[in-house]
Amino acid sequence: MSKWSWCCCIATVVVIYAVIMAFIFIFVHSPPKTKELEFTVSDASLAGFSYSTATPNNTLSYSLTLNITIRNPNEKGGLYFDQIQVIANYSQSTFSVVTLTSTPLYLGANNTTVLNSILLQGRQSVLFEESDLEKYRLETSRGVYSVDVKLALRLRDVRFRKGKVVGSLEPPKVECDDLKVPLRKNNGSSSSSFKATWTVSKELEFTVSDSSLEEFSFTTPNNELSYGLKLNITIRNPNKKGGLYLDQIQVIANYSQSTFSVVTLTSTPIYLGANNRTVLDSIVLQGRQSVLFEESNLEKYRLETSYGVYSIDVNLALRLRDVRFRHGKVVDSLEPPKIECNNLKVPLRKNNGGNSSFMAKRCMNVYIFTKKLRPYHEFGYSG
Repeated sequence: MSKWSWCCCIATVVVIYAVIMAFIFIFVHSPPKTKELEFTVSDASLAGFSYSTATPNNTLSYSLTLNITIRNPNEKGGLYFDQIQVIANYSQSTFSVVTLTSTPLYLGANNTTVLNSILLQGRQSVLFEESDLEKYRLETSRGVYSVDVKLALRLRDVRFRKGKVVGSLEPPKVECDDLKVPLRKNNGSSSSSFKATWTVSKELEFTVSDSSLEEFSFTTPNNELSYGLKLNITIRNPNKKGGLYLDQIQVIANYSQSTFSVVTLTSTPIYLGANNRTVLDSIVLQGRQSVLFEESNLEKYRLETSYGVYSIDVNLALRLRDVRFRHGKVVDSLEPPKIECNNLKVPLRKNNGGNSSFMAKRCMNVYIFTKKLRPYHEFGYSG
């Protein structure tokens, strides 16, 4: 083997080694997606649950015991629960609020804590309507009551991998709704056993799986954009229980912060069941729109025209109905959430049909079941 061939072999090995090490570095150091905490009501029972209609009392006497398990499924990072409030409701009437004395509580990575024997006991004046009284009488005859429990949390030092994610002064609320809680009899037995209830709903997943442009031309002096945009969008429900109706889906297309098309899909309403997905195929946005681009926008347009690939932002405005997970309605959205599928690199199809391939992109800003967290610095924390 010549000296030149030997040097080439060494150089090739070094390059391959460098590429492998770069991939390993990226894999090791890139932060994983942070998973939601999992809250489970593992046990619940009632030692007493009686309502007196004698006026002016209308008093509910109760004795409710709960066991709640909180799991942090993340492999890195933990958080402090500075305060946990347990709020109990029956027929939309709050009858008890208890602040746990076991806090502050630290929940580390890939760890679980159990809040055992949480006791809510006392009497509360509540006013039930006739429909609520009918429900109460029916459930009394069965010995099992439908109780809604909410957890109001105050968190501190929520750390996942690097830095602080949130230092929340506004307590998030976890909903453990429609618990079927049995009434214990005098001998300690109950008419039925309590079934553990998992309370965390995972967010829907929106992905623009394919996109292309038949036309994308801007003309002056009339400042008119002619466009022909096609999209395929996949929506996935990762929850093992529950589904929802998408009553309306609006697709809003923007270029350089200027909206050039709004289309309401005619394929709705769509039902998306548990652990299922639906594909919105061949969504077409076509037409002409008067838009006013600044010089910087025109420079961007000319540059992307030379490449044949355009940066387009797509938003999805949703109207939801009958969002059900396990039992009852979790959300009945009157304010449609907006999903952001930004900075899509959409290729222009050439006359011969050939074009650059589109890279599928996951959409962001999906806050249907969870609230959007404000940036850490907005809460007045330092560091």
